[in-house]
Amino acid sequence: MTRYGIECDLQRGGYLKIAHKPSMLKSLEAQARLLNSRFSDPAELLSPDDVQTHYLATQKSAGGLYFPYSFGLNPLKLSMGLANAAQQSGAALYAHSPVQAWQQLGQQHKLHTPTGSVTADKVILATNAYTGTHNHALVEQRHFPVLSSVIVTEPLSETQLAACRFKSGLLAMDTRALKYYYRLLPDNRILFGGRGAITGRGATSGVFKQRLLQALKDQFCGLQDVRVADYWSGWISVSLDDYPRVWFDHTQGVGYAMGYCGSGVSFSQLAGWRLAQAVCEEPLPSLPFYQSTLKRFPLSPFKRMGLWGYYQWGRFQDRWL
Repeated sequence: MTRYGIECDLQRGGYLKIAHKPSMLKSLEAQARLLNSRFSDPAELLSPDDVQTHYLATQKSAGGLYFPYSFGLNPLKLSMGLANAAQQSGAALYAHSPVQAWQQLGQQHKLHTPTGSVTADKVILATNAYTGTHNHALVEQRHFPVLSSVIVTEPLSETQLAACRFKSGLLAMDTRALKYYYRLLPDNRILFGGRGAITGRGATSGVFKQRLLQALKDQFCGLQDVRVADYWSGWISVSLDDYPRVWFDHTQGVGYAMGYCGSGVSFSQLAGWRLAQAVCEEPLPSLPFYQSTLKRFPLSPFKRMGLWGYYQWGRFQDRWL
């Protein structure tokens, strides 16, 4: 970001992983011990009083784990800045050009779009959850697009801000199976997100907007009269084992970086660099997601049914277990 002068509303305030009930604090304690002892990570375990006094006045905290080095940003401004940097470095970008057909021509690939075609020796799939079905065998049935929904409130009043007591720049997420994630934006709006509809057809249903709004109010008793200014849904790519992959098949000349499981804003920056190294046949670190392909989903036609079952179990687990 500094190298290319990308202005993307950087907010430095750390990341807080909140135990939404006492039983979840044990796993955070174990995580803190591991990070502190093995990696000298400065992650700090917090009591419920610590969270309330120094980070945010949520009604749903049994303590938390704080990562002081984390920061937030505007993903759209970051992506636009990276696009400008790529063009300045000589790359040609063509928007609104989905690949509709893919031909293998010996050692080359011919990709057909609505307005033309491209012939290439090497192809990179970098569309994550927006990778089309029947695109290429390397990714077919190896990732699962899942909807995430987000609301953004109107700017909070001084009274509402005082009631929430958000630490400046703080990012927060809880330990639910169906997680909520949220932060206070630079213009004093709250961004609050969670899982959305099972299928794309249901993405625009008002029930998910209302569900997020109610969850926000449950988190903060001082926001009972807060109103939603914006609402949207988008796809994230989930891998079978929750590990993203960076992979390039030199025999086929095709590679991908995907399966970020909702962490694409941070991980994709590194993944793009590592994928470029793989394409250029430079050595990569010895890590599982650099040396293995995405795992294939079993019973792939029934993934949506399985997602529905997981959501039902997650809601039961979050409330009762």
